[in-house]
Amino acid sequence: MVKAVVLVAGKGKRMRPMTKYVAKSLIQVNDRPFLAYLLDEMIEAGIDDFIFIAGYKADQIKRFLEQYYFKEAKVKYSLVMQEQQLGTAHAIGLSEDLIGDEPFIVAMGDNLIGSEDFRDFVELIRKGVKDYYVKALEHPEPWHYGVFVVKELNNEMLLLDIEEKPEKPKSNLINTGLYLFHPDIFKIIKELKPSKRGEYEITDAIKILAKQGKVKVLRIKSYWHDFGRIEDIAKLEGFLTIRKEKEERQINKSLKG
Repeated sequence: MVKAVVLVAGKGKRMRPMTKYVAKSLIQVNDRPFLAYLLDEMIEAGIDDFIFIAGYKADQIKRFLEQYYFKEAKVKYSLVMQEQQLGTAHAIGLSEDLIGDEPFIVAMGDNLIGSEDFRDFVELIRKGVKDYYVKALEHPEPWHYGVFVVKELNNEMLLLDIEEKPEKPKSNLINTGLYLFHPDIFKIIKELKPSKRGEYEITDAIKILAKQGKVKVLRIKSYWHDFGRIEDIAKLEGFLTIRKEKEERQINKSLKG
């Protein structure tokens, strides 16, 4: 089985007042919870063992998984509670007992990424890859995000560093929050110190691995949509509507042909 850890514990402060009543990843987008779109893409890519790290409004996440989404899905899932919001590294560390000794995928529960990019990681895992991987997106305004500093090596991109919202970015490759990890990252997570904002950041663990030359960078092939602000809802609804219309046209064209 291919395992994936999905982080859905955040309070969604930038999406208030909506998140006062509903978990951020369950906000409706074109009459479906956002998380449903993400899981569609992940399952299509071949991921069949999910570990959800929940915290804020975890009862809603649990109800969604049990009654709405996974009732008919032929995949395995587990729900782990993050009692305190201590950062992304802390959240991922809670999955250690469920991961075992196999590589695994990590996805943020507030980013929508196409199945093609998840499939890249699924195939690497099935091939027995030993390296760590991160997915990057070329963005016109990289200074708003975490930026990957890379170097080309043997037709591959090797990660050197991650700069958080730099004034003068060294590249336009931003961090999409999609990772392929190995179980030895848990040891690094346990040794991390809190960041300036008092959280244990997974990017700090990735930086340590990057200094050891263990992290490679792949570009996003499909699409990446952030779901962190109120205005992202309308943007995502527009994107999904256009995509659905294109798919329907293609189906009608193939039926006529």
